[in-house]
Amino acid sequence: MKKTFCILLILITASGIKAQEETNYGWWTEFGTEKEIANNLDVELSEEIRYFFDLGEIDKFKTNLGLTYKISSRLRFGLKYSWTYNHDTEDDFYAHRHRITVSARMKEDVGRFEISLLEKLQFNYYDTEKEDVDYSPKTNLRSRIKIAYNLPTTKIEPFIQAQFRYQLNNPDGNEFDNSRFATGISFPLSNKLEMDTFLQLDQELNRKSPDKIWILGTNLKFEW
Repeated sequence: MKKTFCILLILITASGIKAQEETNYGWWTEFGTEKEIANNLDVELSEEIRYFFDLGEIDKFKTNLGLTYKISSRLRFGLKYSWTYNHDTEDDFYAHRHRITVSARMKEDVGRFEISLLEKLQFNYYDTEKEDVDYSPKTNLRSRIKIAYNLPTTKIEPFIQAQFRYQLNNPDGNEFDNSRFATGISFPLSNKLEMDTFLQLDQELNRKSPDKIWILGTNLKFEW
């Protein structure tokens, strides 16, 4: 298991070295709250801001509202709506986007390691009058594998994760078009407030000149 953890870390580092020629930098932050409203059913609300350091401009604002149902300690399903106010930094305009996400998350504990697989089916709706997009909605499958480690005598959990996005309705042919590799730590600030911070490489796939960005992230979640 430790070997798998190290391999994923090497992949992140190697991807970063390859991306050095064309690199942007950003900061993502999210504050969310979660409350159980029925047996095994939680509602979540969160706000996100994404910012470009090198451009000195906002990338986007996001509002997320979702439900999560826990089938067991190992399996849960989710349904989420996201509204995005996206900033086109090249032409300097904002446009509304909408997303519906259906998800399934499975996890397994192996010693002090927690291995999880998250599958998300995403339906993305664009403002075609403002944005230059080939088609809308765009349907994607985003897959993420995450390995977290519970450090002895502490509640701090370092983690490493990799995720890939696959197109499902591209009229020109479906393919993988995005990858994200990240490493970070999660830790509680109180009994109800948890924080995680991470470093992530986000890059396009199957492009001649792919966009790449290194991201510093901070997330806070309050559980009622």
